Amino acid sequence: MDTRVDNRISAGIKQKASKALADHGLPKYWDIPNVETMNSIEEAIDDLKTNKLEGTMSYPELEKLLDE
Repeated sequence: MDTRVDNRISAGIKQKASKALADHGLPKYWDIPNVETMNSIEEAIDDLKTNKLEGTMSYPELEKLLDE
């Protein structure tokens, strides 16, 4: 039998986890990326679509460059 990991978390569990983490000092919306992060992600995706990023032609290559 194949084992499958389901990464979807029910809304109730996510809400309980968010409350518990907030109780320990994290801001209320800690799990939502801020505007700067989202802009950077969107810029990288756009550059990959148009091959503007020097030295990258695919997502795996980009990941490798970011890991360095």
